[in-house]
Amino acid sequence: MYDKWLLNDNPFNTTRQSAVWSLGHRNRQGLASAVINGQEMIYSTEHGPYSDDEINLIERGCNYGHPLVIGYADGNYDGFAASVSTNKALPRIWHTTYLLIDSEVRNARAIGPNYSNPIVSLDPAPKETMNKHFQSIISNKEDQEWNSYAPSSIAVYTSSAIPGWKNSVLIPTLKGGALLRIKLDTSGKKAAGNIYSYVKGNVRYRDIAISPDGLKIYLAVDSSSVSSGPSKENPQQISYRGCIIELSYKGLYKEPAKL
Repeated sequence: MYDKWLLNDNPFNTTRQSAVWSLGHRNRQGLASAVINGQEMIYSTEHGPYSDDEINLIERGCNYGHPLVIGYADGNYDGFAASVSTNKALPRIWHTTYLLIDSEVRNARAIGPNYSNPIVSLDPAPKETMNKHFQSIISNKEDQEWNSYAPSSIAVYTSSAIPGWKNSVLIPTLKGGALLRIKLDTSGKKAAGNIYSYVKGNVRYRDIAISPDGLKIYLAVDSSSVSSGPSKENPQQISYRGCIIELSYKGLYKEPAKL
């Protein structure tokens, strides 16, 4: 009886019920749902290993590639893996149990029609940059910093209160201290424009909430300057921590979508 509460039409049900809805995720940070154009959508933010943080539209039975495709299936991880370490007891060239990615394009093709690229891959680093990162880590060099946004949570802005913002995903970040906004197309399935960045500062934005009238946005700031993993090695100089920031829309001023 343990599985009888699961839906009968879940995509990976066999003779037994399965709670799995989608595959190929890595380190999901936030989930948000919204009704766009009459259809309910689910969006997620996910950390990439060293680049290619992902904004995904979660759909029934889809596979988002990890650990065989990182970010878009564009080949920038060809010859690398979803992890690298200094532990020589682990297999393969990058000392990891993850498989070597020979070709992201072929891997996506092998996954089949259920493979899905992210809506947006943030900072998809070129292969030259990836090689520098991997060599730095495997050589245990002191400076192992890399560019990424490290998105935390996510919210979908569906109000008409702020001109130009309706049907945008709002993403606070742990690195770079910014609130990102990505406008969606009318279907809600694709990005429709640029990535806008707001309220940048020396902070780690952890969570976000939107007021019912759409006029206020609340950002929760981490109480710590580090988390687990890479940020322990490179702690940020934080201006303030452990607080809630309220952002209020006060009306039109020149180009409201770029305020």
